[in-house]
Amino acid sequence: MGVEIIDRSRADFEAESNRLSVLTELQADCLAGTFMQDATARGVFEFRDIQVTDEMLSMGGDARGTTWDDITAHGTADQRRDSYHTGFD
Repeated sequence: MGVEIIDRSRADFEAESNRLSVLTELQADCLAGTFMQDATARGVFEFRDIQVTDEMLSMGGDARGTTWDDITAHGTADQRRDSYHTGFD
């Protein structure tokens, strides 16, 4: 019984850790959008650079079927693009 509780607690901890990792990745994408918006406003980047970044985000992200509790998860392409645009807007 005690081992089962420890195993369940460890699994819960790992799942929560992975969920927070995904949220951290999405926060980084949001901050990248904020940086890109500011840099574009200052003339460092052009509209085409924004398009290229958006295309790259569309191609990236987790493979279909990857769940948030997977240790390799970083967020789906849609989540990452949405986070970037949240920061940009």
